[in-house]
Amino acid sequence: MFVVDRSATHPRVRFDTSLGEILVDVEPTWAPAAVESFLGHVNEGDYDGTIWHDVGRKAIRGGIYKPRPHKLKVESARPAVAESQGTKRQKHGRFTVALIGSTELMVNLEDRMSLEFIEPATVIGRLAPESADVAKRIGDAPFHAEDKVLDSVPNTDILIRRAAVVVPQGK
Repeated sequence: MFVVDRSATHPRVRFDTSLGEILVDVEPTWAPAAVESFLGHVNEGDYDGTIWHDVGRKAIRGGIYKPRPHKLKVESARPAVAESQGTKRQKHGRFTVALIGSTELMVNLEDRMSLEFIEPATVIGRLAPESADVAKRIGDAPFHAEDKVLDSVPNTDILIRRAAVVVPQGK
């Protein structure tokens, strides 16, 4: 059982997806402005009803597109904030937000050190160990290429039904 807690010093965010629950332990000290921006997007419902649009063995990405047939990019009144960081690496289980000012999310399913130079992102937390199997199931979903940018789109939409800031009850 979970309860909403917006005052947690190390918040946990739950993504209720169509393949199960993904829990992310957010680390505010790693990138305070990016974490504040991300939690604002969560609390405003910006991720609710979006999809995981990019899957594969290396990472899963989502949070910016609505489901088919329209696949419209999510618009938010809140500008996304990211921070450049040299100390946090794109390692297995790390949770990132895009550095380019969108609401895009990414969960690394393996170490991706080369990614730091091609596609910068801000590491703001870790995938909770109990969610690793759900993240892997999303990453293992059959996919196809829609165009040169969206080259690993799941054959069936994988929804992010709702995102919420939570803490385990009793903590």
